[in-house]
Amino acid sequence: MADRGALIDLIPASPSAFMLVSVVAAYGSVPRGPGAVMCVMPDGLSGTIGGGALEYQAIQLARDALAAGADPFLRDFALGPKLDQCCGGRVTLLFDPFDASDRPLLDAMAGDPQALLQTHPGPSAGQPHHRLITRSQCPDGLAADRAVALYDGAGRCFEPSMPVAVDDIASVIQNCGSPYAPLYMFGAGHVGRAVAAVLAPLPFDVHWIDQRADAFPADAPPHIRQHRVPDPKALWPRPRRGRFI
Repeated sequence: MADRGALIDLIPASPSAFMLVSVVAAYGSVPRGPGAVMCVMPDGLSGTIGGGALEYQAIQLARDALAAGADPFLRDFALGPKLDQCCGGRVTLLFDPFDASDRPLLDAMAGDPQALLQTHPGPSAGQPHHRLITRSQCPDGLAADRAVALYDGAGRCFEPSMPVAVDDIASVIQNCGSPYAPLYMFGAGHVGRAVAAVLAPLPFDVHWIDQRADAFPADAPPHIRQHRVPDPKALWPRPRRGRFI
């Protein structure tokens, strides 16, 4: 099942570098499924891939890769004793860096929630790592209710239930939008917590924003996106029909 997240609602307004970290495959018991995504910035974080040791290691890896100017890459994580997170399953994460030079593509993503983002991990050989495509341009395999699909070098889609080695993945295609209407809520005080409890069962992709690291309750609904950023105004969303604040 696709997660609730939407890539376009995590893109920061500032042109500084950031890393999108997405769950692109999951097998067995895992915190979040394919489509879960977080945005890692040098001094901030928004979204979640499920918390715990997995998220902590992914954040550190993303920041190290940003500092090194790395290309997009995939990484497998077994959620066992070695990771100190004993869910028992396995996830594949896509680490996808962006910087100011990608702003035209990011603006195009923000303006078209139906667009699909295609990423080619690894060295680029002079070709762009990213491009936006329409559903009609997408190879068979990314149904409307799927958040992400993986393809081999011949453009064949891997079955989502079948484990795939990261070296066999030539491209990743993700939905930029979400089937749920995005709703932004600023402040995680006692009023914000009460409102979050009311919103939790409703069909919204809720973004909960606060600058305090300890503001969010430990028992917050896992599908509500928690954004801890130094300047909440940086996540004030671009105007778009069907987006709520």
